[in-house]
Amino acid sequence: MTALVPYPRALAAELVRTKHSASARFAGAGLAVATLQGLAWSTVATRQLRGWEQLVGWQALYITALFTPLTALLVALTVERERKAREGGTLWRPLTPRVGFAARATVLTLQLLVFNAALILPMLLIGLAHGLADPPIVRIFALGLVLWLCSLLVAAIFLLLTRVAGLYVTLGLALGWQLAGTLTAETASGSWQPWAWQVRAALPLVGIHANGTALEPHSPIWDWNPLWPTLYSLSLALVIAGVGALLSNRDLRILRPRPRPSPGPVSSEPAHQRAGGAQRSVLVLPLDRRMPPSRPHRLAAVAGSLRRTGLASLTASALGTLVLIGLVWNAGYVRGFATWVVMPLGTCLFACLAWAAQREPWRVLALRASPARLAAHLLAVGTAVLLLVGLTTTAISGARGDTDFARFGTVLVIVGVAWLLVCLWLTARYGAGATIGVTLVVLVFSLVFGGSEFAASDLWLLGVLGWPASATTWARVGVSLLLSAAISTAAGVAWLRALRSAASRSTSA
Repeated sequence: MTALVPYPRALAAELVRTKHSASARFAGAGLAVATLQGLAWSTVATRQLRGWEQLVGWQALYITALFTPLTALLVALTVERERKAREGGTLWRPLTPRVGFAARATVLTLQLLVFNAALILPMLLIGLAHGLADPPIVRIFALGLVLWLCSLLVAAIFLLLTRVAGLYVTLGLALGWQLAGTLTAETASGSWQPWAWQVRAALPLVGIHANGTALEPHSPIWDWNPLWPTLYSLSLALVIAGVGALLSNRDLRILRPRPRPSPGPVSSEPAHQRAGGAQRSVLVLPLDRRMPPSRPHRLAAVAGSLRRTGLASLTASALGTLVLIGLVWNAGYVRGFATWVVMPLGTCLFACLAWAAQREPWRVLALRASPARLAAHLLAVGTAVLLLVGLTTTAISGARGDTDFARFGTVLVIVGVAWLLVCLWLTARYGAGATIGVTLVVLVFSLVFGGSEFAASDLWLLGVLGWPASATTWARVGVSLLLSAAISTAAGVAWLRALRSAASRSTSA
């Protein structure tokens, strides 16, 4: 009788499978977010606002906007990694599904601990490096502990959802969870809404309202006890984890591949002599490198490969939403939706879905045409989509009385092409997880510097994705176009290198 794999060996195997994966790099992502928040604080803080309260207050970007999406992304990348690898062969090992689920949950818990520590604790070093005295060590450590414990609830929920809904639907639900939690955190019913618990637990420790503004000295939020929402989150996380362990056997059984019939021995006879002598005509298209496919054929092939990615329906949905917003509200809402939703998230999704469609056959495609030509056709399709969105936005804005629609549409398309190239490079080089994570972080920081009072100052340049909204003069338009061209050039060169590297490997990245 074969002995079952014990929990320690399952945990060791899970750690090996996690090594060098996208989820293992989340500690670096947390450190990058912490560094960006520290740089933002040191950039905008004046002498009166240069203290620990203001430095800790910059954690509002993570707590109110990035907490749930980044946590869900970490979990979803782990599930997608094992789904593509068919659970690393453990489906055929004497490993019970509950033990495998427990090992994975343990590793995710440790990764979340490291991620939150890398995001919170560097504040101490940043403040001390800028000459701040008397650091609030207990408060900062308590904030890190609270966020880690609250993240376990998000991880438990989206660990189950990803197995059913997939990566992109899960991240969409995570954005909705974060938005609902931020909007309801200070309401009377927020104490019993699970999506608001992590925000309510962090507000008194960071000293902010849910909208990111500092708390008044006599605000009742100072008296909130972060222990209770943290305990609520932890208790519900344990319940959901228990349900996940009970359902793990069924979930894993779904992933087992169905047995395929054997194709039988391979015959060297011609096709018309097989199958009992039945006459069958077989059309064989020889591979002739001297006659590569023409440019229209290559462009049609690249566009055709994207038919089943859902990009057409997503584009139609975005255009329909823009028209609906234009009918209900004014031009400002149309421009805001195009700037902060359609352009950044649309380019991110296009890069992820397009490369997912090209990744497997890429090595074969690169034999028939150069990667540069294929990349140019893929970029042409993406640019055409951006032009369609830009023309629709400018037409609706002009119809609604906007007199500056030409400037806005120009910057929107140019910045969109630049960010599309960045996303294409990130996806081909590091994967869809890196593209989504970088887009979310850059979008949040762009909202801070391009969608607030900072947009009126020279700090508008830091809000890269907000340039269509903050480039309000033709001088700013010129600067944004020059910087977008520089970003496009650098990202385009890096993307071509990643494509050539993917074409030279037996298995694409």
